[in-house]
Amino acid sequence: MTQELVAGQTHRARPASALALFLLFPSLGIVQKYLGTSGAFVYFGIGGVLLMAVTVWGLPLASKIKAIGQPWIRLAIVLMFGVLAIAFLTLYASAGNGNDRGDSLNVGVHELLAGRYPYYQTTQFHNVVTQMPGSLLLATPFALLGNAAWQNLFWLGALFVIARPLLGDDHRALIVMALILLGSPAVLHDFVTAGDLGASTIALLMGMLALVTFVPDTSAATWKKVAAALFTGIALSSRMNYLLLVPPLVAALSRRASIADAIRYLCVTGLAFAAVTLPFYWHDPIEFAPLHLHNKFAMFGEVPSGWILFPAISVLASVCISTHPGNRTIPGWLIQSAFVMTIPVVFLVGLGTYRVGTPDFVFADYAIASVFLGGIGAALRLDPPFPSRTFQ
Repeated sequence: MTQELVAGQTHRARPASALALFLLFPSLGIVQKYLGTSGAFVYFGIGGVLLMAVTVWGLPLASKIKAIGQPWIRLAIVLMFGVLAIAFLTLYASAGNGNDRGDSLNVGVHELLAGRYPYYQTTQFHNVVTQMPGSLLLATPFALLGNAAWQNLFWLGALFVIARPLLGDDHRALIVMALILLGSPAVLHDFVTAGDLGASTIALLMGMLALVTFVPDTSAATWKKVAAALFTGIALSSRMNYLLLVPPLVAALSRRASIADAIRYLCVTGLAFAAVTLPFYWHDPIEFAPLHLHNKFAMFGEVPSGWILFPAISVLASVCISTHPGNRTIPGWLIQSAFVMTIPVVFLVGLGTYRVGTPDFVFADYAIASVFLGGIGAALRLDPPFPSRTFQ
């Protein structure tokens, strides 16, 4: 029994390390802002050790939570979302109704609903609208309810809905949600300040999961596959860096389904992306702010042609990572996707550090996507609820 326990702990070490990286790295900038550089390193070091300990040694005990009883688990879920709703309403208002990302989203959606080009207007901080058309479209229903910021509550709820069947039951989903929210302050900061990094990632995750689930399933209706492909295309048109997720998605679909089916539905995704994005670009290429502002590497002139060099390296890394057959399983694909989203942010942190001469993590929160992708993927590797064939 002792040997089995040690073997299980050893097996969990790698996904536990990945989970710590994905949850902690994106929050280094937030922690550094409030606690300084030393605080950021302490957070990363102690947080990593605690997460490793909890996941490697404590996770086998998590199944005992079931003994509490399903009604109590569901009560805990209701309380969690109740606290989140109260925190959002309180902190969003006290923060002056969000930050510039949230204001940019509201301004862009308001202009879109008024029939005007959204990229001509500026925010209260005199910055242009930075969200891509897909992000504006996804936020539109919530803007019609009064404020696009309401989407954050909706998409966090949607995250639990899609995580539960993957993880197997309520108690596992509750634990993973708690780890994401408590282990990564950047996620909570983005949530309460009406940022769209988390919301757009969850929307895209939902679309991609539907694709890799429905397309290989010969019993799934064609309309479900088409709908998943269309929604994924719209969600991809949220941020330019999300295009880095296309190679892992192509590889996962090709390995899980026939190449013909993968090409067919990915073409639908590509057409949806183009239909949503290109009309805004063609209307005024110069004022299409996302094309210019989403490439943060353009800010660093220290490296000649860095604005194209680092995106090219990121794309190449995405393609290389996608060649690994591990993306045939859902956990493997999610973990690979999380690494792909982390790589360009590591470059940005390195460039920022080089410029100021001291560790600078201001760009780290752009890796928030890896919290959701890698968090769920690593959790599945740590404590798979079903035999591995379920993920194939």
